[in-house]
Amino acid sequence: EEADASASPQLLFATAFAAQSNRTLPYADALAHAFGAEMNLLHVINPSNSKTETDRSCLEKLEKMAKEQVHLTRTVHCMVQAGNLGDTIASVARELKPIVTVMGVREEYLLHQTGGRLHQGLVYKIVTQSSFPVLTLNTGVDVFALRATAQTAVAYEAVLSRRLHSARLSAALRSSFAVIQGHGV
Repeated sequence: EEADASASPQLLFATAFAAQSNRTLPYADALAHAFGAEMNLLHVINPSNSKTETDRSCLEKLEKMAKEQVHLTRTVHCMVQAGNLGDTIASVARELKPIVTVMGVREEYLLHQTGGRLHQGLVYKIVTQSSFPVLTLNTGVDVFALRATAQTAVAYEAVLSRRLHSARLSAALRSSFAVIQGHGV
């Protein structure tokens, strides 16, 4: 699916307010800025946690995160929704049609089945239900090195074309990671 040509590009950043997800926000900020995208911060409240998490308290946390960590992206939207984590993120992605959904994840979300296929867990659900790219970063990644490399790769891509599509984003990200791997980051 392609985003509406007249609409601003969107980037979706899903967070559970855990350290691993919050560490990846500067990278998402750099990507959104480089692509001229609007940043959409999303927190999903599990219905079983609705007594300990309120929409208002979560929205305040998102707004605080945006104020403290998003320095490059001009337009930031904060949203809180209740529901199943994977289904809700996929639903929001289908609605926004983002250039990418960025998530910080724990290693158990990255488990692989035989043959290299992702486990049918959170990331698999989001990818298959939304049909938009998902970028996951775990706690072992040097996000600030990624941010600088992403800015360079994405800036080069932006020179070639202001209208960016998912396939070109994926190529820019692959190029970014190849540079990082070459430097032993």
